[in-house]
Amino acid sequence: MNASGDLCLPALLELRPARIPLAGVTLAAGARTHSLFFSGGRVYACGSGQYGELGTGSTANAAAPAAVTGLPRAARVTALTASWGGSGALLSTGAYYDWGYNAAGQLGDGSTADSDVPARVGLPAAVRQVSQGGSGAANGQTVVVLADGAVLAWGDNQKGQLGDGSTTSSDVPVRVRVPDAVT
Repeated sequence: MNASGDLCLPALLELRPARIPLAGVTLAAGARTHSLFFSGGRVYACGSGQYGELGTGSTANAAAPAAVTGLPRAARVTALTASWGGSGALLSTGAYYDWGYNAAGQLGDGSTADSDVPARVGLPAAVRQVSQGGSGAANGQTVVVLADGAVLAWGDNQKGQLGDGSTTSSDVPVRVRVPDAVT
Protein backbone atom coordinates (compact mmCIF):
# COMPACT_ATOMS: atom_id res chain seq x y z
CA MET A 1 0.00 0.00 0.00
CA ASN A 2 2.68 2.61 1.00
CA ALA A 3 0.36 4.77 3.14
CA SER A 4 3.18 5.70 5.53
CA GLY A 5 5.87 5.78 2.86
CA ASP A 6 7.01 2.39 4.13
CA LEU A 7 7.90 1.28 0.60
CA CYS A 8 10.23 4.29 0.13
CA LEU A 9 8.18 5.31 -2.89
CA PRO A 10 6.38 8.60 -3.59
CA ALA A 11 3.02 7.11 -4.65
CA LEU A 12 0.40 6.36 -2.01
CA LEU A 13 -0.67 3.16 -3.75
CA GLU A 14 1.57 0.90 -5.83
CA LEU A 15 -0.32 -1.51 -8.10
CA ARG A 16 2.78 -3.08 -9.64
CA PRO A 17 6.25 -3.94 -8.39
CA ALA A 18 8.39 -0.80 -8.31
CA ARG A 19 12.10 -0.27 -7.79
CA ILE A 20 12.99 1.35 -4.48
CA PRO A 21 15.52 4.21 -4.64
CA LEU A 22 18.45 2.18 -3.22
CA ALA A 23 21.01 0.12 -5.10
CA GLY A 24 22.80 -3.00 -3.90
CA VAL A 25 20.37 -3.89 -1.11
CA THR A 26 21.55 -7.10 0.59
CA LEU A 27 19.16 -7.20 3.59
CA ALA A 28 15.62 -5.97 4.13
CA ALA A 29 12.94 -6.17 6.81
CA GLY A 30 9.55 -4.60 7.08
CA ALA A 31 6.56 -4.25 9.32
CA ARG A 32 3.14 -2.74 8.81
CA THR A 33 4.28 0.90 8.66
CA HIS A 34 8.05 0.94 8.09
CA SER A 35 10.88 -0.81 6.25
CA LEU A 36 14.64 -1.26 6.77
CA PHE A 37 17.31 -1.87 4.13
CA PHE A 38 21.06 -2.58 4.24
CA SER A 39 22.84 -1.02 1.27
CA GLY A 40 26.41 0.16 0.75
CA GLY A 41 27.44 -0.59 4.33
CA ARG A 42 24.59 1.41 5.91
CA VAL A 43 21.10 0.78 7.21
CA TYR A 44 18.31 2.90 5.76
CA ALA A 45 14.69 3.20 6.88
CA CYS A 46 11.48 4.65 5.52
CA GLY A 47 7.87 4.92 6.61
CA SER A 48 6.36 5.92 9.93
CA GLY A 49 8.75 7.26 12.55
CA GLN A 50 6.12 7.85 15.23
CA TYR A 51 7.97 5.86 17.91
CA GLY A 52 11.50 6.34 16.59
CA GLU A 53 11.38 3.07 14.64
CA LEU A 54 13.30 4.61 11.74
CA GLY A 55 16.35 5.18 13.95
CA THR A 56 17.11 8.58 12.44
CA GLY A 57 17.21 10.54 15.69
CA SER A 58 13.68 11.84 15.23
CA THR A 59 10.06 10.72 15.19
CA ALA A 60 9.40 12.19 11.75
CA ASN A 61 8.12 10.03 8.91
CA ALA A 62 10.33 9.43 5.87
CA ALA A 63 8.95 8.60 2.42
CA ALA A 64 12.48 8.35 1.01
CA PRO A 65 15.28 6.20 2.47
CA ALA A 66 16.78 7.88 5.55
CA ALA A 67 20.06 6.72 7.10
CA VAL A 68 19.81 5.06 10.51
CA THR A 69 22.18 6.80 12.92
CA GLY A 70 24.20 5.39 15.80
CA LEU A 71 25.16 1.93 14.53
CA PRO A 72 28.91 1.19 14.57
CA ARG A 73 30.26 1.55 11.04
CA ALA A 74 33.13 -0.89 11.60
CA ALA A 75 30.85 -3.96 11.83
CA ARG A 76 28.74 -5.37 9.00
CA VAL A 77 25.00 -5.81 9.56
CA THR A 78 24.04 -9.49 9.20
CA ALA A 79 20.30 -9.33 10.01
CA LEU A 80 17.54 -6.74 10.28
CA THR A 81 14.34 -7.14 12.31
CA ALA A 82 11.11 -5.17 12.28
CA SER A 83 7.81 -5.32 14.13
CA TRP A 84 5.00 -2.92 14.92
CA GLY A 85 6.83 0.27 15.98
CA GLY A 86 10.18 -1.48 16.46
CA SER A 87 13.40 -2.19 14.59
CA GLY A 88 16.66 -4.02 15.19
CA ALA A 89 20.03 -4.84 13.66
CA LEU A 90 22.39 -7.74 14.34
CA LEU A 91 26.05 -6.95 13.64
CA SER A 92 28.79 -9.35 12.49
CA THR A 93 30.39 -8.91 15.94
CA GLY A 94 27.33 -10.54 17.56
CA ALA A 95 26.12 -7.23 19.03
CA TYR A 96 22.39 -6.55 18.71
CA TYR A 97 20.75 -3.10 18.62
CA ASP A 98 17.05 -2.25 19.09
CA TRP A 99 15.14 1.01 18.60
CA GLY A 100 11.58 2.35 18.45
CA TYR A 101 8.55 1.49 20.59
CA ASN A 102 9.29 0.41 24.16
CA ALA A 103 6.18 0.56 26.39
CA ALA A 104 6.63 -3.06 27.56
CA GLY A 105 10.44 -3.14 27.46
CA GLN A 106 10.69 -4.17 23.80
CA LEU A 107 14.15 -2.57 23.49
CA GLY A 108 15.70 -4.68 26.24
CA ASP A 109 17.64 -1.70 27.60
CA GLY A 110 16.16 -1.66 31.12
CA SER A 111 13.69 1.14 30.38
CA THR A 112 10.24 1.66 28.90
CA ALA A 113 11.10 4.88 27.03
CA ASP A 114 10.97 4.83 23.23
CA SER A 115 14.27 5.41 21.43
CA ASP A 116 14.70 7.14 18.07
CA VAL A 117 18.29 5.87 17.75
CA PRO A 118 19.67 2.32 18.03
CA ALA A 119 20.51 1.18 21.56
CA ARG A 120 22.78 -1.82 22.16
CA VAL A 121 21.11 -4.60 24.11
CA GLY A 122 23.33 -5.86 26.95
CA LEU A 123 23.70 -9.60 26.41
CA PRO A 124 26.09 -12.07 28.08
CA ALA A 125 27.40 -13.52 24.79
CA ALA A 126 27.38 -12.81 21.06
CA VAL A 127 24.05 -13.19 19.26
CA ARG A 128 23.90 -15.92 16.62
CA GLN A 129 20.25 -15.56 15.58
CA VAL A 130 17.46 -13.04 16.29
CA SER A 131 13.73 -12.71 15.75
CA GLN A 132 11.47 -9.78 16.59
CA GLY A 133 7.69 -10.00 16.75
CA GLY A 134 4.65 -7.93 17.57
CA SER A 135 1.69 -6.83 15.54
CA GLY A 136 0.16 -4.05 17.61
CA ALA A 137 0.56 -1.56 20.41
CA ALA A 138 1.97 -2.94 23.69
CA ASN A 139 2.73 -6.23 21.96
CA GLY A 140 6.23 -7.08 20.90
CA GLN A 141 9.18 -9.11 21.95
CA THR A 142 12.63 -10.12 20.74
CA VAL A 143 14.12 -13.59 21.01
CA VAL A 144 17.84 -14.26 20.51
CA VAL A 145 19.96 -17.38 20.34
CA LEU A 146 23.43 -16.68 21.71
CA ALA A 147 26.69 -18.19 20.48
CA ASP A 148 26.77 -20.41 23.59
CA GLY A 149 23.31 -21.81 22.74
CA ALA A 150 21.39 -19.91 25.41
CA VAL A 151 18.02 -18.46 24.38
CA LEU A 152 16.95 -15.08 25.81
CA ALA A 153 13.88 -12.91 25.26
CA TRP A 154 12.49 -9.53 26.33
CA GLY A 155 9.44 -7.32 25.83
CA ASP A 156 5.71 -7.97 26.20
CA ASN A 157 4.81 -11.19 28.02
CA GLN A 158 1.05 -10.94 28.64
CA LYS A 159 0.51 -14.40 27.14
CA GLY A 160 3.79 -15.98 28.28
CA GLN A 161 5.60 -15.18 25.01
CA LEU A 162 9.00 -14.83 26.71
CA GLY A 163 9.05 -18.49 27.73
CA ASP A 164 10.33 -17.80 31.24
CA GLY A 165 7.34 -19.36 33.03
CA SER A 166 5.69 -16.02 33.82
CA THR A 167 3.31 -13.51 32.28
CA THR A 168 5.35 -10.50 33.42
CA SER A 169 6.85 -8.32 30.70
CA SER A 170 10.60 -7.71 30.91
CA ASP A 171 12.62 -4.65 29.89
CA VAL A 172 15.85 -6.69 30.07
CA PRO A 173 16.70 -10.06 28.49
CA VAL A 174 15.48 -13.10 30.46
CA ARG A 175 16.45 -16.72 29.93
CA VAL A 176 13.90 -18.80 28.00
CA ARG A 177 13.19 -22.14 29.67
CA VAL A 178 14.02 -24.50 26.82
CA PRO A 179 13.10 -28.15 27.59
CA ASP A 180 16.10 -30.46 28.06
CA ALA A 181 15.37 -32.51 24.92
CA VAL A 182 15.19 -29.42 22.67
CA THR A 183 18.22 -28.00 20.88
